[in-house]
Amino acid sequence: MALATLALPIPPPETIIVRAERLSAPAVTGQRLSGALLERQSGVRLDEALRLVPGIGLFRRTSSGAANATIQGLSLRPIAPNGAGRALVSLDGVPQNDPFGGWIYWGRYDPIFLEQIDVKRGGAATVTLMHNAQLATASSLLQRDLQQVVGTLSAGAEMQARAKRGDPHQALQVRMEPITTKLVALFNVSTNYEQFLAATLVPALVHILAMTAGVWCVGRELRDRSLGAWLQASSSGLDTLAALLGKLAIPAALLWGSGMLCLLYLAQLRGWHVAGSMGWIAVGLAALVGVSLAAGAVLAAVTLSLRTALSGAGLLSAPAFAFSGVGFPLLSMSASARGWALAMPYTHYARLQMEQWQMGAPVAQTVPVVGGLLLATLVLLALATWGLQRARTLPERWGGR
Repeated sequence: MALATLALPIPPPETIIVRAERLSAPAVTGQRLSGALLERQSGVRLDEALRLVPGIGLFRRTSSGAANATIQGLSLRPIAPNGAGRALVSLDGVPQNDPFGGWIYWGRYDPIFLEQIDVKRGGAATVTLMHNAQLATASSLLQRDLQQVVGTLSAGAEMQARAKRGDPHQALQVRMEPITTKLVALFNVSTNYEQFLAATLVPALVHILAMTAGVWCVGRELRDRSLGAWLQASSSGLDTLAALLGKLAIPAALLWGSGMLCLLYLAQLRGWHVAGSMGWIAVGLAALVGVSLAAGAVLAAVTLSLRTALSGAGLLSAPAFAFSGVGFPLLSMSASARGWALAMPYTHYARLQMEQWQMGAPVAQTVPVVGGLLLATLVLLALATWGLQRARTLPERWGGR
């Protein structure tokens, strides 16, 4: 029996060519200690001289002249260096670490006989941020946040490396993060700027309209020379006060009702949850409307001029929102600006509303605010009554614009 053998040609092996581009920058960075610098450090051991290099960490603070060789480790990351060390020390390219434990016998080397010391770092990531160095800019804030994030990630990487070496997890948390941070938002906890701003703008507009309405109610009687007919039946101060309250009652109800409808729309239909008491906000808004109307009446009754009183009302009420501490904190204002802000009734009402709407503070905390607004209303009504009584005796001043 014969077997036939068929020889097939063997194809040549395929050639694979791998090309790698060189890095534009060296992967290892470092720092050099020159011989001249080492000579100036005469009498100092090598491990003590290495402390001049930022980022060098030694296991003990004790010099190698007094410490045992087994605890003379070296680390290029000063986060919890240990005795074994995690850095390679070589002399003219020859490793000097102990082959068993990795420690260094620093007493063998005299720095004055070394030409130079090169400290090279490798294997660590570098985050480079190119930003505008000007303060109070978005990039400066980003720089601060980036430093915090990089520090947190570095600590996390260190914790993972030490956990793989067998360190207890709870001990690592205490060692690497001894202080924890807890952030609690007191204002605008929903991070909704529309809600935070719109809910405070509504009463600010009510405040402006109420003060203007108070000026108009009294100033119109002076302009039209009808003050005498209006107060004809008022023989005493109490009668004048009653006439004034009757004049201000209708705009007070309309303005308070309009403001509450807007706030209820935001709370119910827009779904902006009120953390505290909506009823207490309604009481505070009523007190704000009352003091605003009374302030406008005082301006008209004292100046006896509708034009002057309207100018004064605009001067007092228009910037009230800007000085209320809603858009700009009161603590950052100058002493004069803070004094002006605290003299405005809207500043105190804004505090009441934010503490109830955003923070859910107890009602008792803002009882003094409502009490202060009501007391100011009574004082202003008394001044307006006195001004109207005086205006009755000055008919020649009526009719002014």
